[in-house]
Amino acid sequence: MRIVACTRFVRTIWMSGLLSLLIASQAWAGGGQHYPNGVEDFMVGALPPPGTYLVNYMLYVKKDSLKDNSGNSVPVGFDAKVLAEVPRLIYVSPFTLMGASWAMHAFLPLYSADVTVTAAKIDDTKKGMGDIIFSPLVFGWHFGPELHVVAALDMWAPTGNYDKNNKASSIL
Repeated sequence: MRIVACTRFVRTIWMSGLLSLLIASQAWAGGGQHYPNGVEDFMVGALPPPGTYLVNYMLYVKKDSLKDNSGNSVPVGFDAKVLAEVPRLIYVSPFTLMGASWAMHAFLPLYSADVTVTAAKIDDTKKGMGDIIFSPLVFGWHFGPELHVVAALDMWAPTGNYDKNNKASSIL
């Protein structure tokens, strides 16, 4: 009975992985990223022990200048502000595969953005939900007290309130 349950579990993991690859292949063509630089902390590569966790990221970014490719300021009257709160639910299972802990996580970004570009007569504001990020396949290895590695296959769903005519909705 235990072998049948284990076989079903492994089959479910592999099917989830294949489905993830099929869905994620659509995102590879678009480029870009959904993780803002500098949001994670120094333990980004380590999974916690088995259990369920909620991590809440809070991000505030304010930019008031643009620079050209040479690093010179561009006089366009630019001002952009983003306030984001991103709850992340993490489940670390008690199961291991090839020495790695198996986990899943999901992000639900909520934001408020404001962009003003005087020279282009842009003054846009946008609030709402960003694109949800989900991964059924997160694997974490613990090689010692100071060496951890995490590998994940993330997928994102275009659930955010993007509006191509509103510049504030495209800066996240």
